[in-house]
Amino acid sequence: RRERAQAERDEADPDEAPSEDSLLVVTAEGKGIPMRKESLRASTRKAAEQSAPKLEKRRTKGEKAHKKRMAQVAAIYTVAPHIRNPEDVVAGLKPADSRPTTRRPKPQDKRVWASVSNPPELVLDEMFEDALGRHRQRARRWVVQVDGNETQLGSILALADHHGVEVTVIIDVIHVLEYLWKAGMAFEREGSKELEAWVRKRLLLTLQGGAK
Repeated sequence: RRERAQAERDEADPDEAPSEDSLLVVTAEGKGIPMRKESLRASTRKAAEQSAPKLEKRRTKGEKAHKKRMAQVAAIYTVAPHIRNPEDVVAGLKPADSRPTTRRPKPQDKRVWASVSNPPELVLDEMFEDALGRHRQRARRWVVQVDGNETQLGSILALADHHGVEVTVIIDVIHVLEYLWKAGMAFEREGSKELEAWVRKRLLLTLQGGAK
């Protein structure tokens, strides 16, 4: 019930329409899907055939089953700017019942699709073609949200350069957090309040541009 109430508080005005200063957001992410061996790509199938687990019942740390095929997910939408400072972003990551009440703009004309058969480059190219078709005048600011995958980011930047589009790249803060948690366990005990405080401090520094 608390989560539903929070969602209602966060929901934007349904009559809100994109304004001239709205952002055009394109985002992409890879998602691993378990597959039958014969449906795997050649390189993954070869790795699966050569993989020999150390234990019979489960895999040990670092071992991979090589049973997944990557699906390329893409999305595009228009949304009004929602200005927040680093403290606001950190506060927004708290549990739903303790977050500050906010009213966020609602994405408009959102399209989400994915493909497990087409190569990622083809899906990303389709994403750009869709974006260009929507805004041929390119008057809106383009924002690209990614998860930090360097190969994927390189493909997106190459497409932006090819089409002559200037983009602002944003790394998903949730993926950044995962790296901070892993780094923090080198200094503080896993599951401790000290580790949580360490991560929160470094996340704030990262958002402020002062991470080292």
